Amino acid sequence: MVKGIPEITVTHDYNLLVGQPDTDRIWGICVECTKGPSYEPEMVQSAAQMFQKFKMRLDGFWGVGGQGLIVTRVTAGTPVKAKHLLKDDSATPSTILELEAKEEGSYPIYITFNEDLNERYNLIVEEAGMPTEYYLGLNSMEHLKRRINSDSRIITADNDSEPGDGITSVPRTQLGSGGGNTSGSDGKTKTGTDEPGDYGELAEADLAEAHRAGLKTLEYLRIKGVFTISPNLAVQAEYAVHAQTMSSSENNRWRYAVVGAPEGTIKSEMLSMTAGYNHERVMFVGQGLIDRNGREYAPNEATMAIAGKRSQLWYGRSMWGGASIKRLGINESQFFVDTLPIVGPDAFITNSDLRDLNEGGVITFEKSTDGVRIREGINTVQATNVDAQDTESVVGIITRALEVIYNASYQMLGENITPSFKTDLEEHIKSQLSIMQTVDKTLTEDEDEGLEPYSIEVTIVPRSNQRLGRVSVAGHITPVFAARKIPINVSVV
Repeated sequence: MVKGIPEITVTHDYNLLVGQPDTDRIWGICVECTKGPSYEPEMVQSAAQMFQKFKMRLDGFWGVGGQGLIVTRVTAGTPVKAKHLLKDDSATPSTILELEAKEEGSYPIYITFNEDLNERYNLIVEEAGMPTEYYLGLNSMEHLKRRINSDSRIITADNDSEPGDGITSVPRTQLGSGGGNTSGSDGKTKTGTDEPGDYGELAEADLAEAHRAGLKTLEYLRIKGVFTISPNLAVQAEYAVHAQTMSSSENNRWRYAVVGAPEGTIKSEMLSMTAGYNHERVMFVGQGLIDRNGREYAPNEATMAIAGKRSQLWYGRSMWGGASIKRLGINESQFFVDTLPIVGPDAFITNSDLRDLNEGGVITFEKSTDGVRIREGINTVQATNVDAQDTESVVGIITRALEVIYNASYQMLGENITPSFKTDLEEHIKSQLSIMQTVDKTLTEDEDEGLEPYSIEVTIVPRSNQRLGRVSVAGHITPVFAARKIPINVSVV
């Protein structure tokens, strides 16, 4: 038997259109928090949205111009959704409606439920960061359930039945609290129980494995990099390994990792850490920041400022320097207004110490009359590592060239090796690299040293040396460098 009649229904709403940033502006992070599905990456594009989805703040990323984050919640054990049973007021109270949080976690939701003088039902649902929801003057549990499941962004409703008599009113109460209800849980947290820990933080024994699993959800995404705010060194190592592995020739998902020193780390310890990383895909923050609200960010939290500023700027522009856009804010609004002192062997860090840190691959910040800036965009490459590039802006240009060459070559994968294949592939790659030279101006020529902006040569491996169609691509690029030293000599007459 058919149901209803053939028809077309059309509705419309008034939502703001939010465009997704280019992949070069998107970063990834794994978080321990009190709301959200476990190990499911979600795109977030504002501080408000971050709080709505995860009940967590990463304001330092958005405050300096960050464009987009792919966020994965990591957990241990089994997080639980809060559930609350609404009852009638009969001698043996029975359930008239089940209310359940939409997401797992210990984050608080508050409900108020009553019946008015006209025997109609009223429900108010509150969650921090979300618009309060009002369901007023409804004449049945079935109607209330339908409204909730149609309109609510906070809860769902199920198992409705009409009360035999009156209802049991619920004054403003946290969803899941009280006998017979189920409290929301973050799973196994650092308290060692199934109760909420501090902001959903995991026990130390579970940290590295959880973040490793979270990073796996980001493996096949095109992103600029990953960063962590965790002070745990084992977790930070997972991010470094992730970036190095994904940037290998086997994966071709080039990206950075940004990690930071735990609070109280001294100069010699930081230099030891960066020497251990010694990789052009790993950046290390060694100084903390203070935002405009007076909140202090330890170096391991100031990683969000590095990722956010890198997210704001296009790939060909360094994230440090004197331009106003390089300040740690957006336009004239400064988010970070001061720096935290660096812990040194003595009471104060000297210019010599700052030079040692910079040369050792430790990112620090500087405060000037018009704002706080990144002192220099460097990675953890050490002086002995002559086969790597130690400035993040140049690595960014190299990454773009690798992506261009890879994407152009990938489009030819599987095509027949005809007499024109060599020329077709060379010209296809060159046409993309020429954009970097003429439009982006990130590749340059050096006539004095006889360097071209780029060169590409495709070689078809002779049939006598192979059973499968094999082609090799070789070439070079000449990236531009940011000005680091500008000596000035003024003659006064």
